[in-house]
Amino acid sequence: MVNWVLLCWPGEDLDRSELWRPVHEQRIRHSNYELVRITKPGAKAPVLTWRYEKPQFEKLHDQIVQVIRLKQDAILDQIIHTLHRSPGFAGVRQQVKKLWDITRKEWKRTRGESEPVPEIPKNIGYVRRLPDVGALWSELVKRDTV
Repeated sequence: MVNWVLLCWPGEDLDRSELWRPVHEQRIRHSNYELVRITKPGAKAPVLTWRYEKPQFEKLHDQIVQVIRLKQDAILDQIIHTLHRSPGFAGVRQQVKKLWDITRKEWKRTRGESEPVPEIPKNIGYVRRLPDVGALWSELVKRDTV
């Protein structure tokens, strides 16, 4: 099963039979993620990016703290692996970095210096823009209606 979120810029010729939602007025949510506008460090203008919804982020935070305190290291390893495989959008990457920081701090607070902190990957994958090599949406629609 594949789900799509189709975004368009204002002023483009839109199919008015579809229900288009303005991103700046109504937040788009999908599978525990939300599309938000953030200003990245060093950027002049905000950008659209995906991040975990607040309840999901809090759930991950609480789960990390709980498994560290209960010494469920195998589950913690799985959480770290899952976070490392999160989509690499800027917003998600910021949140994963926060969760890994929480992991290190909670580990030291609960377990002390005697037990080594589990290995946390040093880098997080990221999503980058690929060059446009396909057809314009308007061309595809014209092709299908002819």
